[in-house]
Amino acid sequence: MSRSSVKYGVDPFILASVMIQRSGLSWVLAEGGAYGLMALDWEKHRRWITEDHPRVQSRRVLCKPVINVRIGTDLMSRNLKRGGMDYDMMVRNEYDDVPGAYEVIWEHYRNMARLFRERVEADGL
Repeated sequence: MSRSSVKYGVDPFILASVMIQRSGLSWVLAEGGAYGLMALDWEKHRRWITEDHPRVQSRRVLCKPVINVRIGTDLMSRNLKRGGMDYDMMVRNEYDDVPGAYEVIWEHYRNMARLFRERVEADGL
């Protein structure tokens, strides 16, 4: 996840928060057209995925955790750029697809940021 986060310029905490909310961190998720950790919609995104990620030519490959996160991070980066790098707008427009999703994503984000801050302070960094 961290490599994809750096490569595509996406905050790793928001990436993890979206994964937790959308898939419950189930790498085998296959529900209602949503697949893998990032709950990617293969039918909706198949064209650009197969063009920009030529090694991913099937849903089976898309479901591999590292690949799923990489493509999900690429998609998130595209959504961020389209929205002027506004994370709040991106979460609201792209990931608030079930009631309460927006709030849950930001709650996970705040919790991770707090835990990270506490760990840094405890380590004296």
